[in-house]
Amino acid sequence: MEDDAISDMGSYNMLADRKWFESEEIGTSILNAIPETYKFTRVLPSLRFIIYPSGGFIAPHVDGVRFDAVTQHPSTHSFLLYMIDTLEGGATEFLTAIRGGEVVETIQPKRGSILIFPHNIPHQGTGVDTSKILLRGDLY
Repeated sequence: MEDDAISDMGSYNMLADRKWFESEEIGTSILNAIPETYKFTRVLPSLRFIIYPSGGFIAPHVDGVRFDAVTQHPSTHSFLLYMIDTLEGGATEFLTAIRGGEVVETIQPKRGSILIFPHNIPHQGTGVDTSKILLRGDLY
């Protein structure tokens, strides 16, 4: 999988490296770990590791919709699967608006935890003191 990953640091609103890859197997494993009460149908196989160096961040934004190549169904939610604990900085903060929004919730990364939220909720990743690694994907 690592050999197939495509590195991308070209985003204007973040200081982090994204490594894109495709995996139906990982998507299915993540979907199977989410309680059925949430009624998600599919995790899209287009996934990316996001690796934040010391000082890395992502500015306030909303996530874009992606379309399932198999069903053409649009994704509705994003997930962040945290790969390491981040004790200082690196929180995901949900905001009232992209510009000038107030923080309404702060989630500190904990290894093995997953954060799922609708694409249209403004959020940001605060600056990290060491590093932060997560797996990011889309589902519906």
